[in-house]
Amino acid sequence: MAYPDSVQASYSREKKTRLLDMIIGFEIEVSEVQGKFKLSQNRSQDDQQSVIQHLNDSASASDKATAALMLTI
Repeated sequence: MAYPDSVQASYSREKKTRLLDMIIGFEIEVSEVQGKFKLSQNRSQDDQQSVIQHLNDSASASDKATAALMLTI
């Protein structure tokens, strides 16, 4: 990936070597994944209804499915 000159660091070879020597790799086993629906529950009823209406007005099937899901929560 190339960066514009204005954001490139200009480190000496020695400093780059020291920095690279500080990188430590590790592995982690994922034992659980938790997810949450964020479907405007923290918004007012009017805001929620507006979002649902806009999603229902969309031609996208996934938007309509999201609107239906919002109605069940």
